[in-house]
Amino acid sequence: MGKCLNYGIEHSSYPIIAKFDDDDYYGPKYLSDTVSLLSLKNVGIVGKACTFIYFKEKQLIGIKNISKENKYVDRVTGSTLMFKRELAEKIPFHDISLGEDIKFCNDCLNLGYKIFSTNRHHYVYIRNKKDKHTWKMDNDYILKRCINVYKITNPKDYSKYDNHVLRKFKNTGGNLMKKPYQQYVEEYLKKRIKLHESYINSGVSVVVCTNKDHTFDDILNNFIRQDHNKKELIIVINKDNINLNEWIDKSKDYRDIKIFKLNEDISLGNCLNYAVDQAKHPIIAKFDDDDYYGPKYLSDTIKSFNITGADVIVKAANFVYFLEDKILAIRTPGEENKFVNFGNGSTLVIKKEVFNSVRFRDMSIAEDVYFCQDCIKNHMKIYSTNKYHHIYFRHPNKKQHTWKISDDDFIKEHCSVVGKVEDYISYANNIREDV
Repeated sequence: MGKCLNYGIEHSSYPIIAKFDDDDYYGPKYLSDTVSLLSLKNVGIVGKACTFIYFKEKQLIGIKNISKENKYVDRVTGSTLMFKRELAEKIPFHDISLGEDIKFCNDCLNLGYKIFSTNRHHYVYIRNKKDKHTWKMDNDYILKRCINVYKITNPKDYSKYDNHVLRKFKNTGGNLMKKPYQQYVEEYLKKRIKLHESYINSGVSVVVCTNKDHTFDDILNNFIRQDHNKKELIIVINKDNINLNEWIDKSKDYRDIKIFKLNEDISLGNCLNYAVDQAKHPIIAKFDDDDYYGPKYLSDTIKSFNITGADVIVKAANFVYFLEDKILAIRTPGEENKFVNFGNGSTLVIKKEVFNSVRFRDMSIAEDVYFCQDCIKNHMKIYSTNKYHHIYFRHPNKKQHTWKISDDDFIKEHCSVVGKVEDYISYANNIREDV
């Protein structure tokens, strides 16, 4: 296989090489959508590590490696390799028929080139019985690691996509050609885009509980800063000596802000439940009173509901800024873009319907931890999105935190240090390329 590929490259006329497999599906925009990414600095290979995968025998389609879209990776699916011809002159394929694509990617990395995984669209990996593939992995094993799996139950299902496909199915005795995959993927994408747009347009109720009088401006600015238009802010004051009327007066020039006050003996968990009960929108976003939430925090986060099918979105990996030493770090950096059991409590974004089954417990410490545990027990999914658009601040005075761990221990045990920085906002808002 390796020598055959080298032979094909030697006889090519164009400067860009795209490796196709003989039985996968490549959509009309596959090449045009991918080729421009070869202009990225030091990129040697562009391909897809995250792909649609169609199980022909089971008539199921899903998405594998959802966390590997639009990022640098160690390798991509061999049937999606795209590279400049000049690279193949430096790195020919090995003279092997199994794993030649993996070796090619490894050689590329060893020479200092980068591999970029683009989006999953415009391509479907067709999975037949495992004995027909060089990759002999059991299909059930692969299927369990896919998300958003949908079933095509019988030939009639194709008629609503394309009557021509149904006729072809009958005429070929059930031997489906490439058209069904194309038609299914196009319909699938249309449905997902429609649902995606519905989440984009969904209203979000931001809920904040506070017992600190000086945090009003931070709470207000975090809310106003959001570029998501359809939103409301619900503040629950949980301190007897804070003047409710003063807070209401300071917020009177702003729309969609409700402020309530509960007795300070009421737990944080019950204050949060009270705030949720006042919410009018189908998505609840729990904000802390002294964190930073970037302009795209809400709009970026709610996209993940559609992509993952999760009930709760969190950030298990997030930026932490240590105010005393001006150190920016990333907490648990390996916990991005994956399903988790828990995330940072100040980043909980929840479908309101979840509260029909799970409520915050009557406690003021670790109420977020138990909330996530109760969601898991009720078979709900929690997904950790990217680390961006949020910063958790660690103050010199640890009395301001329920978690009293020292900064040194926090960094040593939980963080990867970015460095000593002043402009931490640009890192959080994903406008720096070195994080």
